[in-house]
Amino acid sequence: MECTYWGDNQLQKHKSCPYYRGGFCVSPLLGAPSDLVTSAERCTNNYTACRFFTEEVKQGLELHMTEANEIKFYSKVNIIPEDITSDCSFFVASKSDKGKIARCKALGRTLTVSQALLCHTNWQNCPFRSSFSLYQA
Repeated sequence: MECTYWGDNQLQKHKSCPYYRGGFCVSPLLGAPSDLVTSAERCTNNYTACRFFTEEVKQGLELHMTEANEIKFYSKVNIIPEDITSDCSFFVASKSDKGKIARCKALGRTLTVSQALLCHTNWQNCPFRSSFSLYQA
């Protein structure tokens, strides 16, 4: 992302941290977006020195491998039917030895069966999705 600002009476351009969005840090090293770790100077000039900056980019199944290993759930509450999917970009389905479970990246937690059903049928109207999308712009 390139920022433009006025400095010394002239227009200057520089690159800012790819995880700095709308005053929030959305680094994958953080559990959730946070404005507590941001500094305008560091995030727009010297972001590679930040402890939350990483150049490691995960792709494909690699994105979900560690999540699936760390997800805690209760079988009777969180095991969803195999046919439940969602077009929501924050919906992540994972298989475990006990069945299929769903996770919401916007909420940062495992979904119950009823929440997964809502995400399946009515994901466009999800208040968490619309709120979290603001931080990813």
